[in-house]
Amino acid sequence: MRKFSGIVSILFLLFGVSTIYLALSFNLVLAHLYQILLVSYLLSWIFALYSKKSIWKTLSIIALVLVSFVIIGFFLIMTLLWNKP
Repeated sequence: MRKFSGIVSILFLLFGVSTIYLALSFNLVLAHLYQILLVSYLLSWIFALYSKKSIWKTLSIIALVLVSFVIIGFFLIMTLLWNKP
């Protein structure tokens, strides 16, 4: 299981990112899609940290860090640019 958990982590991350695409492209603002994103993102972190040291673990952790920076950066920029309460 530890051998393939890096690949499973990447699959969970891709599934979570696809929910963002569905929400934006089809104007679906459902709370369920964001909950799916959160759960798949957390499961991806768990599987990435559990996996055996290999190229898949490295790739999944790099992808998770990049997605984390994008999400945090988005909220920071929106906080700075928000001008109406």
